[in-house]
Amino acid sequence: MLSRRAATLAAFVVVAAALALVLAGRIGRLLAVIILAAAGITTGTSALGAIASPQRIALAAAAERTGLPSLDGSASLTAGPYLAVAFGVLTVFWAIWAIASARRWQASSRRHDPGAAADVVEDDPFSSWDALSRGEDPT
Repeated sequence: MLSRRAATLAAFVVVAAALALVLAGRIGRLLAVIILAAAGITTGTSALGAIASPQRIALAAAAERTGLPSLDGSASLTAGPYLAVAFGVLTVFWAIWAIASARRWQASSRRHDPGAAADVVEDDPFSSWDALSRGEDPT
């Protein structure tokens, strides 16, 4: 069982992996899918742990914050843990779908690769702009 902080961090990892799926090359995308699946599993299991024993988690957090070793009380759940489980399951399914559709992945653009500088075409204004971005003077 993981903490609420772990579920939040796993959600941020899901967002970063989703961006990597869009921006990375073929190997980077494969790594992003693996990380995406792991983050989905982490998010789901963390939320399932909160659903299984909300009182124990709440009392442990209260004891940690107050410094009192034993506290009594009850705890109830909001919709958050259930939404986190759904988010984790959807993330894992998204990773499975991404692996299944890996053959259709297009090669990423080489525009921002440092070694793939294109020649400047005189009639193309974008080519001149790209030359300026690389630090070259197109005039």
